[in-house]
Amino acid sequence: MLKDIRVLSVENKKDNYIVHFSNGESAILKEDEVVKYRLVKGKDISSTTYEEIIENIMIYEAYYKALKYYNLYYKSGHDIYIYLLDKGYSKDVSQEAVDMLFKNNILDDEKYKRNLVDKYTRSSYGRLYIEQKLKSHGLSQDYEINDELYYDSLKELAQKRLKLLKDNKEIKLKKYLLSRGYLLSEINEVLRGIDFD
Repeated sequence: MLKDIRVLSVENKKDNYIVHFSNGESAILKEDEVVKYRLVKGKDISSTTYEEIIENIMIYEAYYKALKYYNLYYKSGHDIYIYLLDKGYSKDVSQEAVDMLFKNNILDDEKYKRNLVDKYTRSSYGRLYIEQKLKSHGLSQDYEINDELYYDSLKELAQKRLKLLKDNKEIKLKKYLLSRGYLLSEINEVLRGIDFD
């Protein structure tokens, strides 16, 4: 049978409370958590309640760490989840922190996906590259692309690259454009009518 844990003291420090427990541990809590668990000096709490308090502390700690990371490096929910795992948080705590970011309308994976697609389209990358990038960020591969911008970027890239080539121009240009993630059908459409001599 698990032994109850006694609250030894509760200290008010600005916006937080430091709670000292009989097991030798201390926790920094917000006022609403102190009230929620009715933590006062001399109160005995079950080990289950203690574990719940500690998990909530971890979730809020992970949440604020994720928020700071997000503000520095605009990322997807998947990216932030992986970041928290790498920082040593459990899967449950990491997922809870990410869910809180979505719930508070901080994270928006659809907006992030649109921005990525636009960024890589403008940087002259093809659909295969874009889909691989979306997948690496844990985003779905269904997306809309601005066809006019997409084909303009492909044409501009092809024209720039063509000027650098000396021999076997068509083969080398196609290989290069394929390496940028463009489909062969898209490349052939853009190169139709180009004189490679």
